[in-house]
Amino acid sequence: MVVKKLFQKIRNKHGLEKRQQAEQVSIHDATVLSSSSVSSFEENDDFVPPSAVSTSISKNDLLEPNREASCDENILHVTITLPMVQEIQQWQRTQPHINEDKITIQHVLPVMKQLANLCKQVRNELYHGSGMVRMSCEQEVKDDSTLRRLYLAVGVLLGQPLSNNAYGRLYTVQDKGGNYRHQAIPISQTKQATGLHTDSSSHNVLPDLVGLLCLRPDARGEGQSRLSSAQRAHELMKRCHPELVRVLEQDHYRDIVTPGSGEPTRQERLQNSFPIFTSDANGNFQSIRYMRYWIEQGYKKLQGRVPSQLLQAMTVLDQVLNSDDQAMVATFTLQQGEQLWVNNQTILHDRTAYQDSRRLLLRQWVSRATSPTTKTNTSRKRTNLKPSSPANDIWC
Repeated sequence: MVVKKLFQKIRNKHGLEKRQQAEQVSIHDATVLSSSSVSSFEENDDFVPPSAVSTSISKNDLLEPNREASCDENILHVTITLPMVQEIQQWQRTQPHINEDKITIQHVLPVMKQLANLCKQVRNELYHGSGMVRMSCEQEVKDDSTLRRLYLAVGVLLGQPLSNNAYGRLYTVQDKGGNYRHQAIPISQTKQATGLHTDSSSHNVLPDLVGLLCLRPDARGEGQSRLSSAQRAHELMKRCHPELVRVLEQDHYRDIVTPGSGEPTRQERLQNSFPIFTSDANGNFQSIRYMRYWIEQGYKKLQGRVPSQLLQAMTVLDQVLNSDDQAMVATFTLQQGEQLWVNNQTILHDRTAYQDSRRLLLRQWVSRATSPTTKTNTSRKRTNLKPSSPANDIWC
């Protein structure tokens, strides 16, 4: 059975009578794509909980029953308007010197009300919609310091940014001439493709959101970003290979690679064990934590080899996540000044290999936290895409 037939079954199962159209409205002249007309954070009584909307069907499946929605089209596109940038510039003038690791909501909220309104909708989409958001400025901003301030402000408006001695609040993602297969360094410090993954292989550190700010893209357009839905992958594997899903729901070792922290002890590696997939009591998808290379390294350093069943399960998972069908994978190039935010427990991200060592991004980890409640509405911006290509019959 091909993947498209599986998606068709998913659509038929849930019905197409729900949400036949999306409400079209505007927000401070910013054009955004939203999963619904939600107007408040989850702590408000009028928020639409995720349980009220089918979790196995994309927004476009509901809107356009005869057409498979692509992963690209489910990404929320947000425009940061000029007045929002001016709020940041005013902050720079009044506080020219700041400690980036110490910025809190108290520094941001009083003077950035328009940006706060926009980030509320971004937060809703990350936690209760597609889990994917691209943010770009209405007018080009070339000053790196302004872009950094804007990025910091967005981070605290989305939740609680994570800082530690090894990474700091804004972690530089740039090639440093190394090779993660030969050195104990993060893949983010190399030019190599990362493979679809979630961030953090440490049991004790789990960012809910991952942000990337592009300061300098690759001159040749390499180093493209790729996103894939763990929920869709779980749905497909549960239908075709439920026994492999059960393998992925067991605890598995991970190696720990944190710059400056030294080589982990055997006991630390033994304790660094947790599932790839987590599901609720009914077997419905909840979250994913996955980076295959560090899982394999954890097993090899502890046991000398990776269990064959786990290898098989991860191979099928990789095949599903990397399907040529555009309903599974979104591929795009981040532009200068653009931010990408993803839910680190539902969306896997990847970066293709590149050659330009000047390519520079800043990463930010954010944990879930109570955010300011302000009400706004949204309208949609979509990306025109080519029709999806047929997928190989490799899962069923």
